[in-house]
Amino acid sequence: TQSTWEGPLVVEAKLALHEPDWSAEQVVLNCKIFDFLDVGDVLQIQAVEGDSPPLLHQVTQNTLSNKLVAHISVERSLCTHFSLKYQCTVKIQKVQRESVIAEMVHLTLKDQFFSRGDIWLLKLSLIHQCLIKGLPRHHGKIRVH
Repeated sequence: TQSTWEGPLVVEAKLALHEPDWSAEQVVLNCKIFDFLDVGDVLQIQAVEGDSPPLLHQVTQNTLSNKLVAHISVERSLCTHFSLKYQCTVKIQKVQRESVIAEMVHLTLKDQFFSRGDIWLLKLSLIHQCLIKGLPRHHGKIRVH
């Protein structure tokens, strides 16, 4: 069922951190609190205090969890990259998907051999994904920065 969200709904919450072994998801949200979200929605997460850059995250089926006690948990390496600290207050805002879509992404691949098939599979794995500048991405044996 699609939500009928129209405007800038903003939720403030205390941030928890997690390690990749706790969850493979970079962002985990409490499904009881964020029951208005649908798979595919794009969220902007930003610290209330300070001038940290906003983190954009696309909601997946695994993003919404009922095992989370806190409102939101973000992977520790992502928190470091976006200057988010444990227990800081963050604004979580649903944003229009069209406002954050990139028409083109430039990737630099070095010191690896890629066949046309590898490039095609990499391209397919990046479509409709949230990409974060500076964070590595893995697709099979291909590592992209």
